[in-house]
Amino acid sequence: MDPLKAAAAAGTGAVLLGGGGWGLSMALSNNSMPDYVPLTNPTGTYFTDNKDYFAAVNGNENWWRWSYKNRWSVKKPTTGKFQNVTSGDGDKDSIKKVCEDAYTKGTDDISANATNDKYLESEVWYFCSAVEEKPKTISQVAEEKKIYDAINNSYGKEKASNLVAVTGNDSFWLEQERLFFKEENKSDRSGAKASETGNPLFRNLFAKRNKTREEQDTLRNACKEAYKSNKDESVEGNKVQEADVLKFCSVKGE
Repeated sequence: MDPLKAAAAAGTGAVLLGGGGWGLSMALSNNSMPDYVPLTNPTGTYFTDNKDYFAAVNGNENWWRWSYKNRWSVKKPTTGKFQNVTSGDGDKDSIKKVCEDAYTKGTDDISANATNDKYLESEVWYFCSAVEEKPKTISQVAEEKKIYDAINNSYGKEKASNLVAVTGNDSFWLEQERLFFKEENKSDRSGAKASETGNPLFRNLFAKRNKTREEQDTLRNACKEAYKSNKDESVEGNKVQEADVLKFCSVKGE
């Protein structure tokens, strides 16, 4: 099977309900995660370019409790910064307090490998963000990269290091779609912010927000289509706007 087709089918659920809500299988696969207020302006830290997915310290008590119950309690670390956690949102030894400290750290203080004095990157994503693991970009997924490399001027080729691969990354796409179908004033990734000119790929998907959506009507599939499109399309009506592709299909959003 085409790896892109397989990826698009994975983790998206069989039925998507109208009203802007999650589909049943989407909600179940995310253990009914509560909504959260994301970080704002963590300038000069590891979180500068991925702030939309990390829960802010204040105003997210339900989310911190959820993380403790559904993540920490299920996958208790035996080493590292999170090993001595005893609650989700307490004033001491809580996931919230550990994440609060992590949010002040630069990229050099958050490591992909376990060390005594640094935060483990995988744990920061797992316990502090809505996304279970750091998403991989197209450039990090060889089989998918090969497909776009064969399409001259495609977004998937030219922006491979920015765009999230549709192969794998199930948790990211689950959360990205949830943010996409939010109202404009409740999410910087809302599809209501899609460009009003050019190819209506993302506008058309968002227009189905209050309707029953078919299996193929997912943000993951829309991004897959955008990745194959010509970045330098000369016919304005056919061009998928770069700002849209980055906003809806990348971690940084721009």
